[in-house]
Amino acid sequence: MKKIFLLTSLCFVTLLSNAQLIVNNGDEASDNFFLRVYEAQTRQINSDGLDPSIEGTPLVYDEYQMAEVYTKNGDVKNMPMNYNSHKDVFYFKLRDSNYELDPSEMIDLVKIKNHVYVVKNYEKDNQKTRGFLQLLVMGDYRLMAKKETKFRPEQAPRALETKPMPAKYITLKDKYFLETPEGEIIEVSNGKDVIKVTGVNKLAGEAKNRRISIKKSEHLVPLVQLLNDMNKAKS
Repeated sequence: MKKIFLLTSLCFVTLLSNAQLIVNNGDEASDNFFLRVYEAQTRQINSDGLDPSIEGTPLVYDEYQMAEVYTKNGDVKNMPMNYNSHKDVFYFKLRDSNYELDPSEMIDLVKIKNHVYVVKNYEKDNQKTRGFLQLLVMGDYRLMAKKETKFRPEQAPRALETKPMPAKYITLKDKYFLETPEGEIIEVSNGKDVIKVTGVNKLAGEAKNRRISIKKSEHLVPLVQLLNDMNKAKS
């Protein structure tokens, strides 16, 4: 009986230690544990994957930032990261090696430089997809943004030009998505879309009183915050 108890206790301690390994930052065992458990969601790359001959960059941040990855298993991993908005992957560094992290169902969210990116299934250009969306507003209604970069390949010289136009990454405007309390995620461009999705017609008048435009995408954050406030007051 004692042997069974000791064996059970040892297994429990082992599980706890494994769960804690992934939290320790810069620990070799933690790094190996993360790469082993999430092997299907990561892959090693030779560098950060960028060609210096291409103008612009698909990276959201000027340099790698210390970030936290939260998984559906409850694991947390700290490591230097950067987001590639063209490939919709996070680059990260471990033990002098470079890797990519996919927006898989195993990943819950990434916290980086006061920003939060959540993994969501949503519809884009009439196609279902899964990717990282930047969380802008929390609450019953959640507002998220999709950061995108377009790659323009090298182009032949135009009339009266001798040199070809170099390949270039072009940063596009953010696309916005509203998640309803029921979990439905719908693309919205402005407050008019939000009112159409939610059916809260009073939102237009309340927004006008607060000088929040329902026609401008840059006013979506205060508008959805107002929507959540109104929803709380109603309940």
